[in-house]
Amino acid sequence: MEHVLKMGSIQLFFGIVILMATSCKNDDNGDTDNPVNLLPPATEIGAGTLGCLINGEPFIPETFGRSAPSGFYQFCCDGFFTLGIDAAKNDSPLIAVAIDAIDILPIEETEYMLTEEREGNFVGRFTLGGG
Repeated sequence: MEHVLKMGSIQLFFGIVILMATSCKNDDNGDTDNPVNLLPPATEIGAGTLGCLINGEPFIPETFGRSAPSGFYQFCCDGFFTLGIDAAKNDSPLIAVAIDAIDILPIEETEYMLTEEREGNFVGRFTLGGG
């Protein structure tokens, strides 16, 4: 009998977790006045999407061709990594963004400052009109 009660409490626990997860409501989902809601959803599956705000306006690059988002994160040497992310929007004028880092420690989920271009730092670039 004890085994059945333990199994039932586990099922109840997961039932509550599922209920809580499916009943959460995000009030911002339909709010197109908030430019963040116009960005593509975050993924961890290599969906090839990228979006950010530039001066409060959504920047969503082309999804194919030379302007499509690309990126790499690779082990370099001695425990350090290299990162490169870039994308462009073929509007008139051309708009491009990039984030690069050379000889960095493994990336963690946190905020990173985009500072000067040198080993161990993250740097961000915004290009307008090709220059």
